[in-house]
Parts: sequence; C-alpha cells; structure tokens
Amino acid sequence: MKLYPESAALQLEFEKVKELLVAHCQSNFAQEKASQLRIHTHKKFVDAELRQSHEFKQLLINGIYFPNDYILNLAKELKLLSISGAVLQGKT
Repeated sequence: MKLYPESAALQLEFEKVKELLVAHCQSNFAQEKASQLRIHTHKKFVDAELRQSHEFKQLLINGIYFPNDYILNLAKELKLLSISGAVLQGKT
C-alpha cells in the first residue's frame, strides 16, 4: 500500500493511535486485532468501517445494551473450520 505523502503514517502518529486503542481493549483477542490495524485506502472498506463505528457509538449514546461483556477467543476454532472437511465437536 502506498501512502501520499510517504510519511503520512508518521505524521498522523498512527502507531501511537494503535497503542492507545490497544490500551482500551478489554480482551486479548481485541488487543491482537487492534495491534494489527493498518491504514486503509479503499473507500468502500473505510465507509463500511465508519458505518459500523457510528452504529456502535449510537448504541452507547442511547444506552442500548450491546452484548460485548463476555467475548470468547474463537481463533483456534475458526482456523480449524477453514480446513476443508474439518468438524468441531462439542464438549461432552
């Protein structure tokens, strides 16, 4: 991905913003995702993310419950499901 000017990430202090965001995350999974953020230049992706952010902000402003108080890290299970023919088994 090319940025113009090339120093845009440095000028915007993008790494500092990511560090601040990671510090606000409540789960290990969220911290991992926040630390992997990158600057996007595709308008469709940016628009979709802005809509989601706005929707979440409206939930918070209006005091509407959003079930994010208990989040499971499903990375291992999701990786397994990406394998063709793989099956998850429940605990017995």
